[in-house]
Amino acid sequence: MRSAEARAKTVEAAKEDLVGILGVAESQIRFEILEEPKGGLMGLGGHMALVRGTAVETRSDWVKRYLKGLFQISGDEAVVVARQEEDRLQVSVSGDFDWFTGITGESLDALQRVVNSTAQQAESRGEIEGGDLITIDVGHWREHRYQQLEKEALQLAAQAKASGEAVPMKPMSASDRRIVHIALRDYPGISTTSEGEEPARRVVVRPLPEEQPGVDEGAQVFEGGPEPAQ
Repeated sequence: MRSAEARAKTVEAAKEDLVGILGVAESQIRFEILEEPKGGLMGLGGHMALVRGTAVETRSDWVKRYLKGLFQISGDEAVVVARQEEDRLQVSVSGDFDWFTGITGESLDALQRVVNSTAQQAESRGEIEGGDLITIDVGHWREHRYQQLEKEALQLAAQAKASGEAVPMKPMSASDRRIVHIALRDYPGISTTSEGEEPARRVVVRPLPEEQPGVDEGAQVFEGGPEPAQ
């Protein structure tokens, strides 16, 4: 967190000086007026305005800096890219990190929880901008996992529709269940629900009842939906 102070004849002039000193847009600076300007008698006893400015990082810049520093501690060079997608800030870390993600990605989920918790604390202190949940992918692990789960979900949806029977998937994490729900949310004639208790909670893929005459298709209720954010 970078801070600086500036004196000027007016508060606005001091703020303008701080924009140049901190090198960021005015919208990214949190200002504190330490002293209002005061005029003296016959030029004596007065003083200029004193303002402190604190640069507030964007959520994207903060998470990139945080993750680069974290991986440098372990001796790894990381390339971090962040982009906003719908209601999430998607962050991709490139590098040779097979040792980190493990077979099922528990370490990746744990890192994601730590990063979001740390971001929330920094936000409450006014150090970074507020924003959406941060989702982290390391070494394209989540990308490959998404492709794998999407393929499996589509196969099971076709099976459920052909057989007319519900098809349960194996237990999986909340983030994986969310992938399945999203992959099948527009699949015609299919609904998804999450059932069971953790850690055995799973997605069940169900065929919808055939449309009855006189029933408005738009009135059909599709069960399931995105899992709670992690």
